[in-house]
Amino acid sequence: MFRTALAALAAVCLSAQISCTQDEAVEATPSAPPPVQRAASGDQAIVVKCALDDAIEPEVRRAVVQQANTFIAQLRDGRHDTIWDALHPQAQRPEDRQAFLETLVNLQGRLESASQGQTQVERVALGSIAGGVNDIARVVCRDADKADGPPALTLLANAGGEDIAYVSVLIPGPVYEHAAVVQMRKRDRWHLLGLQVHPSRFHGKSAVDWVKMASSLRQAQKLVPSYAALAMAGAMASRGASVTTPISVAIETDLQTMRDQPLFIAETKTWTVDGQDFNLHGLSLASTQTDVSLVVKYVNEGGLVEEFVGRDADKLMEYVRAEYPELKDIVDAVIFEAFAKAPEAAGPTIQAYRVARFF
Repeated sequence: MFRTALAALAAVCLSAQISCTQDEAVEATPSAPPPVQRAASGDQAIVVKCALDDAIEPEVRRAVVQQANTFIAQLRDGRHDTIWDALHPQAQRPEDRQAFLETLVNLQGRLESASQGQTQVERVALGSIAGGVNDIARVVCRDADKADGPPALTLLANAGGEDIAYVSVLIPGPVYEHAAVVQMRKRDRWHLLGLQVHPSRFHGKSAVDWVKMASSLRQAQKLVPSYAALAMAGAMASRGASVTTPISVAIETDLQTMRDQPLFIAETKTWTVDGQDFNLHGLSLASTQTDVSLVVKYVNEGGLVEEFVGRDADKLMEYVRAEYPELKDIVDAVIFEAFAKAPEAAGPTIQAYRVARFF
């Protein structure tokens, strides 16, 4: 029962070429037209427009949300062939079909423990892109009442003269709340471009809650627990590789700042336990449907022998419990991932041994 990599917490995008609730009727309030963005594309300018939420015409918004809900329901019901058939022609390539269907099984598994109750539409965006053919357009969406403010949502999408839509739906569950993200493109009807499932809360805590915890820990100079909490915040804020929001950008900036901080580098370079030095090579997160673990990568120069690696894990876990007791309020376990040599110095294949220890 082992955890997948951090991608299990973050998104899995199903778009082959373009990545990226039942909703009550909402009467749109009059607002100015969305701003027009222009981006150079060779000799042809790409003209981009984007509207968010209530700035979208009610009938259009209802249709987009209804179609997104249909795709989510098909995912939860295991109707994967139906989802494949609904892909946009640009994203539907026969050689990718098997991998696509396998990824759908993975996504469906993430929602197995989700509640069947009330869902909530988190965000809806509708964009139009004129000009360009194979170019990538940056679609910047701002709230109608903050036209001169920072972007509320930024999408990357292929140009091509077709409307695009983005819908994120929050799905509650006992351990995680998930955000199901659907991206579509209209060619006679709404076709699927991307379907992703991200955690948006873990044990009730949102990205904002994890950021606050990380900040408090950093002020107390608890750098490793602070980094773990901030990484958790990043996972909760993520809505996909082609999607950015103000909070996801801010969290990634803070994570990089921490990774570059001399004190953090020193603290995560070598751990000395009972006179033995363990050379670390990175911290990350991994998850199952019920728990999240901190992954500690290290080099075991004595070789990847099960007995030795298990003994190392016991020593290292005692060290973690003593030095970083705050971690038990962030993650459920620690996975010690042993390498025979530094992973960054390895070739295309590398052997590793993973051992988990719970708090």
